[in-house]
Amino acid sequence: MQDIQYLAKFFPPAGLYCVAQRAQKGFRHYFFDDVMTAYEYAKFLDVNQEFPVYFAPASYQTSDNRKKSNVSRVKSFWFDIDCGAGKPYADQKEGIRALKKFLEETKLPIPNIINSGNGLYAVWTLEKDIDA
Repeated sequence: MQDIQYLAKFFPPAGLYCVAQRAQKGFRHYFFDDVMTAYEYAKFLDVNQEFPVYFAPASYQTSDNRKKSNVSRVKSFWFDIDCGAGKPYADQKEGIRALKKFLEETKLPIPNIINSGNGLYAVWTLEKDIDA
């Protein structure tokens, strides 16, 4: 239950929630009416499939796509820090150093940092959700 409580901090309380799975070409998208069902399905995909699974940290108006034009609400701000061969940062340590420098320059608060495999996500949560 801790995982779902943690995820609920990042997601708006209403809308459709998207689990994205990398595929041979692009991503497959699965939409759910509640965060718990999305979480359970993401766990299922992670255990039973060979491709990485991600949450799209917003709620959506429809299950058509996860493009910004379809975003309904957000409860966090985030960005990816791509690390590894051919990426902007050689490894996660270098990515963390760049994030630290960014935070010092911008005076933003320390975000939640999520290991996304090779890279990192920096996520700032909001107390209330906002519309897109």
